[in-house]
Amino acid sequence: MKKVANIIDRVMKGLGLGKRYNEQKSILLWEKVVGQKISGKTKPLYARNGKLVVEVDNSAWMSELSFMKSEIIEKINRELGNWIIEDIHFFLKRG
Repeated sequence: MKKVANIIDRVMKGLGLGKRYNEQKSILLWEKVVGQKISGKTKPLYARNGKLVVEVDNSAWMSELSFMKSEIIEKINRELGNWIIEDIHFFLKRG
């Protein structure tokens, strides 16, 4: 029996929505990739045109994540099985 996720992947790719679908999957993979500690201080909001946008609780975490950006991008793309996310934009959570 095939996994439903594999079927959905094939259908989305067949409809020409494979990249967009994988961009959205990157949001679901965030906690797995960065771990629970970082995930608790961040919130991935959306992914579009190869860019993942992530809200960060404070400037200290934003600075730390900026140093880790290329590593996070690599891990996300490894999980996706394809080079989908090219950049991550971090911004501070508002009040």
